[in-house]
Amino acid sequence: ASQLTWTGLASAVTIRGGYEATNTVDLPGARDSARWPTVFAASGTNRVMFAIAITNGILDEVTLTGGAISLAGGLGRGAGFYASYCVGLIIAGCSISNNSATDTSNASGGGLFQEGGSVAISNCMIKANRVYGSGNGQSYGAGIYVASGTNTMSGSVIALNAALTPGALCNGGGIWSAGLLNLRNCLVTGNMTLFGGNGIYLA
Repeated sequence: ASQLTWTGLASAVTIRGGYEATNTVDLPGARDSARWPTVFAASGTNRVMFAIAITNGILDEVTLTGGAISLAGGLGRGAGFYASYCVGLIIAGCSISNNSATDTSNASGGGLFQEGGSVAISNCMIKANRVYGSGNGQSYGAGIYVASGTNTMSGSVIALNAALTPGALCNGGGIWSAGLLNLRNCLVTGNMTLFGGNGIYLA
């Protein structure tokens, strides 16, 4: 699918997955995300989801996967989820996995890219995302990249993400942050980079 765009016109909205697909009048019906997963999957060279200027939005128990963007000038970022100046955005019980961002300058945030605002991530899996700097490009924050703003994570796993650009600077296999980063009861494991901060790099 092409990029899903969530704008501030739909603030205070909850996007919730895991429901049984039925045609009954008792909507939304039974909910079990393990049994009935809701998957937003990109195809081709597309980001999965772009959220801009959302206030008090909630993304709950969905999977964002398959995002693949390849751009230039530092625009190759946020292949799974791009949060731009969102305030009070909550991402809960989600999986952001197997997304990749490539750029000829600076690739960043293969799984999630945040600029400004405040994002809270809880009980999520951020796994197997990649950033690549093509040519002489650099790469940062394969799992999560926080350019600015506040990011609070709890009860989440950031694992097996990789920032691998041979011969060029790459930092923060799991997380790269220049913003305010708060982690509580999180597992950061198995992430890789060729330079500093396999798990976490604070700029």
